[in-house]
Amino acid sequence: MVARVAWSASPRLNFVRWMRQTCVHYKLSMADVFSKAKRKYVMSQIKSSGNAKTEKVLIRIFKELGIKGWRRHQHLVGHPDFVFRRHRVAVFVDGCFWHCCPIHQTWPKNNARFWREKLTANRVRDQRVTQTLKQQKWRVLRIWEHELNVKSRRTLFAKLRRYFPNQKKNKGAHTITRENTRPRSD
Repeated sequence: MVARVAWSASPRLNFVRWMRQTCVHYKLSMADVFSKAKRKYVMSQIKSSGNAKTEKVLIRIFKELGIKGWRRHQHLVGHPDFVFRRHRVAVFVDGCFWHCCPIHQTWPKNNARFWREKLTANRVRDQRVTQTLKQQKWRVLRIWEHELNVKSRRTLFAKLRRYFPNQKKNKGAHTITRENTRPRSD
């Protein structure tokens, strides 16, 4: 059976339409040039570039609260985003999607089984890393990506003060209160 294509004046558009109909009709797909094992190896060699945006926001918050002494890219179990060796605190900034945030978690509908297994494995790995670090006498602080939003700063500041109680008090313009979060009526 031949796919029927509505032809137009554009050769490129004709080709695209023909490919769409042909691939759907014959269930053609792009062949992978690697075997399954080789593809798995190739993909495992692609390292993440980090979550630089969220880490920069947290650095700004650390500076705002006067929290000093962090190190990044330290060789520690689970590769924490920030390590405070003097306080023995490992800080992880967990993305809501990748680490199954209880508030914002969504499950993809395409390839659902793969994603459920992948994200569940991430969650189990996070728990295992936390437990391993605690056994090594480290305190573990996990901050959700959504806690870095301006609306959640007050609770984040309180959480950080529990881990770093001797840091300077948040004074002046840095203090987030109900008064300075409202729009000014001037």
